[in-house]
Amino acid sequence: MLNDPDAVLKYVHSSFQEQAKPASGSAKTRAFKPNDGNRKYPWKHGAYSSIDPFTLETAAGKPGFGSISLLGHVRDPCIFQEKMRHLENGKAPGPDGIPNELLKRLPEGVHQVIHKLFISMWMTGTTAKAWKECQTVLLHKKGSEHELGNWRPIALANTLYKVLTGVIAKCLYKYAEHFNILSSAQEGFRKQKNTIRQLQNVMNIMSDAKTSQQDLYLLYVNFISAFNTIDHDKLLCIMHDLGFPEDAIEVITELYTDAITKIRLYFAETGPIKIERGTIQGDTLSPLLFLTFIEPLLRWLQSGGRGYKDGCLSKSLHADHTTSASAYADDMLAAALSATDLARQAEKVEAFVNCSGMAMNVKKCAVTGILWGQARRNGSDKVLSSKMMKMLQARLEMVKICNTPIPFLHPHTEPYRYLGVDITQTFNWAPHLDRVLKEASIAAWHTQCLWVS
Repeated sequence: MLNDPDAVLKYVHSSFQEQAKPASGSAKTRAFKPNDGNRKYPWKHGAYSSIDPFTLETAAGKPGFGSISLLGHVRDPCIFQEKMRHLENGKAPGPDGIPNELLKRLPEGVHQVIHKLFISMWMTGTTAKAWKECQTVLLHKKGSEHELGNWRPIALANTLYKVLTGVIAKCLYKYAEHFNILSSAQEGFRKQKNTIRQLQNVMNIMSDAKTSQQDLYLLYVNFISAFNTIDHDKLLCIMHDLGFPEDAIEVITELYTDAITKIRLYFAETGPIKIERGTIQGDTLSPLLFLTFIEPLLRWLQSGGRGYKDGCLSKSLHADHTTSASAYADDMLAAALSATDLARQAEKVEAFVNCSGMAMNVKKCAVTGILWGQARRNGSDKVLSSKMMKMLQARLEMVKICNTPIPFLHPHTEPYRYLGVDITQTFNWAPHLDRVLKEASIAAWHTQCLWVS
């Protein structure tokens, strides 16, 4: 097949077409109001509904809060001009062929007309059909170039569409942060939050476990193509229940109605593929839509108080300072003081994944922990002894996803790469240092080869 361009094109088209179909197999309903949308949330219905049920709501979504519109934010010329100025130079244009540089250098009067057009689109809930057509290019990540899963899809959207979704994203972010719609456990794609902060949060609980002599159990979760598997109907329902204004939800609905893409290979382009599932990779709005979609899982993990409770704090503070999960977009871990609680957290993750249409690679997930508390109760400081490791591994055998055991990692010698850092429970940085030095050596060799050539 690799020697047949037509066969390659057909394979790529069929693969992405299948991936873009709704997970349920049925057509989208675009219904999101309580009496219309399908809200069979796993924390309220089904086999897992007895595990720490909760109500998905925020202050903005409670009855009596009043009708809110984001039209005022959309009208704000400062937001529009900010997005126009921050269009990056040197970026490949979408199907319209208009480079960012050209749009940025148009006269101020033309910019005002474009802004008025955006306001009209928001008020009428419509988006130009041509704007919802994009091209998708594939960037190689790692591994065999012959495996389609080793290529990352990036959308090349029309330039005006990028400005429009940038304005929408800015308005929704401001609203979400103002009403605390996103959990503090989520650090991805948010202002004044970053991977360094999240790594520090994780290392803080590891340090606290050692200092306060408490057991610590961790579950690392690996999602498969998380951004590409978002169910649009469920996203709309979640947005409504979290309190996003209805005009904003209707705009999102319109953006993903009849949206299409074509996969552009170096020798040809596939036919049109309807985007019935997932977000448009590379669009500034996509990260917020994903954070919103996965927000119920973070709230469910927090419900029930099954997370790690800092030993340095008094018990009266544990209710507001329990670390149940740590997330940076789709990079997530769950923490607990007992293997039993971690097993319940794993069940929540499984139930959410099954309900949402997302997928996990269980083989790339991992469980680990360290028994500081058990060693103290035994009157021993040999927390890494073979006896303690057997005890830890035996306890973690109950933590399963889809009835499949999750790979166990030794807390000192087997790190897990979280947010680019190889972490162990004992702060053993040797594996991380070895990898960094190896990568630096390879990079230096490549640089030397370039100079020689």
